[in-house]
Amino acid sequence: MTWTTPLPGYAAPAGSGAPDAGPYVDALALEYQRLLNAGEFNVERKAQSFFERHPCLLPGSSGNSMRTGFSPWPSAVISQPPLPGLRKRVPDFLWIATDSAHLMPVFIEIERADKPWFTAGEVQSHELTQSIDQIVEWRSWFDQPGNREIFLRDYQIPTHMAQRAWKPEYILVHGRSTEFHGNPFLDRKRAQIQSDIKMMTFDSISPNRNATDWGAVKLRSQGQYEAISVPATFSVIEGAPFTDVARLDDIIDECPDISAERKESLHETLIDLRKQRGPGVHVRVARRR
Repeated sequence: MTWTTPLPGYAAPAGSGAPDAGPYVDALALEYQRLLNAGEFNVERKAQSFFERHPCLLPGSSGNSMRTGFSPWPSAVISQPPLPGLRKRVPDFLWIATDSAHLMPVFIEIERADKPWFTAGEVQSHELTQSIDQIVEWRSWFDQPGNREIFLRDYQIPTHMAQRAWKPEYILVHGRSTEFHGNPFLDRKRAQIQSDIKMMTFDSISPNRNATDWGAVKLRSQGQYEAISVPATFSVIEGAPFTDVARLDDIIDECPDISAERKESLHETLIDLRKQRGPGVHVRVARRR
């Protein structure tokens, strides 16, 4: 998808230097809340599109625990990641997070913001049951012989990461927190649902400044990633695992939140790296401390 309208409230700084993440995060938080309150995320495709454009809103880039200091593979969130042979819907997003001891694929399901958790009779809703069942199927997929190896192969996980302890994690974003306001009974029931799945409302989401580095990709075929978005804060440096990403140059040009001078600088950096390395340039977003 091509985005042509700049993020409201954000002005791309002039010049070729890497922008500070602060103004971007502030503008994004305001726009997210505005769209949420306007009911825009009651349509799943609109939520999917907005999160694709702004991956720092998606939880899990470092796993469900604290920040690890490690980049997710391949320095991007993966949109609608395929799992071969899966009968139902594929996940909406996947972070392949890691730390020094674990490989943590984090699968994210984004439902509509207007979907209820409970019925009027305070029983778990059919919509929530379906969402949880979807996640159970993803988990079951990995329990089948050979599927973990297929995943590691298709997503081109480097050997040193693949040898770490396997720790898949699952996140469900469903409904609004207003459903629980003034009802401690429902709050307690919510806390007891599927403790092995991190369950959130849309109101729990906010930009993660530590994830403003990462863009979004799709896996088009075995190990072949294609860029679909870069954030306003995108930079290119050598030596990180965002390899042979198709359409990266086009996606940089299409981003309405990067200045013309900055785009030219990014392209020049890519050209220099490609000359040095030949095919297989490694690119990622620079870390800003």
